[in-house]
Amino acid sequence: MAPRTARRTAIISTNPTTPGGHGVPVRKTLADLTDAGSVDLVVHEDRVLMVLSGAVDVVLTRELTDAAHAAVEAGKPVEVDTRGVTFIDSSTVATLAWLASRTDGQLRMIDPPDVVKFVLEVTRVGEIVDLVDDQGNPLPAE
Repeated sequence: MAPRTARRTAIISTNPTTPGGHGVPVRKTLADLTDAGSVDLVVHEDRVLMVLSGAVDVVLTRELTDAAHAAVEAGKPVEVDTRGVTFIDSSTVATLAWLASRTDGQLRMIDPPDVVKFVLEVTRVGEIVDLVDDQGNPLPAE
């Protein structure tokens, strides 16, 4: 008997135009959805900017954790730019929650895409961070 391989899938959107107005999940493999993620940290005089992009998941746990610790050690307000994020997992959410509980002031997430907003809402981490646009203005509640 041949070994079975798991094929991870995720619902990435729904089609609201189906008869009856019900959305039909569109499924793709996670490999189709994500690209290699990255974590960059820039320490400015008045703040720390963490830039996340691509698939920020368990593969980046060490890099994300190291960046989060460095951000806290800087002792400045932290902003996380998530505009380029295509996927996040629970390890990322846990690290962001940890960071939010230890930063100087409120953790700000810059212009998060829908995939990030959804995960923050479901996990309730969105209640402990500020979601702002790229100009620093609060995003409207959805």
